[in-house]
Amino acid sequence: ELAAVIRQQNMYTGISIVFFSVETDINRHIDAFRSGGNDFFIKGMPPQQLIAKVEAKAVHTRAGQSLMLNDPLTGLSNRTYFTAIIGKQMASCLRNQGRFSYVMLDLDHFKQVNDQFGHQAGDEVLRTLGSLITQRLRSVDTAVRFGGEEFVILLAETKLEQALMVINDLLEKISAVTFTANKRSFSVTFSAGIAEYPGYPDQTSLAEAADKALYKAKADGRNRVYLA
Repeated sequence: ELAAVIRQQNMYTGISIVFFSVETDINRHIDAFRSGGNDFFIKGMPPQQLIAKVEAKAVHTRAGQSLMLNDPLTGLSNRTYFTAIIGKQMASCLRNQGRFSYVMLDLDHFKQVNDQFGHQAGDEVLRTLGSLITQRLRSVDTAVRFGGEEFVILLAETKLEQALMVINDLLEKISAVTFTANKRSFSVTFSAGIAEYPGYPDQTSLAEAADKALYKAKADGRNRVYLA
């Protein structure tokens, strides 16, 4: 019953569940698997074997979670992880009267990069931006490739003005990189919008506020960061 309940939670989809019991009835084993179990260990096996089996499951689970929750191109988290983490972030801030900044970031004229220099060059731009974001952020922050050339960053315990400094610094770093493709050089910039929780108290209003600020940054010439 517990396994079935756990399997109803999307955020635990990649978790391995193993049963450890004296039960030898194959029908009970089948019921356990159908309820969401991944394996059934029968008590009496040598401790070293049990440890080795659990270690193997843990390694497999971590590898599976990494594939499910990370974007393979940039190394950042993906939308699946974002969906799981933002609710936790908001709940934690609500309990502790905390705050965080929600950043929506979009590469400027990215379609032109793909059209003029090829998709491999576009992929290199995305990888480089992902690496720069990883280097710039703290372990408590979350960076997500939201789709295509769009990224969302959650800066924990960060006011708008502080977030503006962080993202402007990131903009300077990516715009200073020179990319080369087809014997031609080019550079890229991005536009970004930032909103703050709890000023915008739910995920929908946060995303809309950041998106409006991003849209205004694009409309005003791109290569800039605006606050909601």
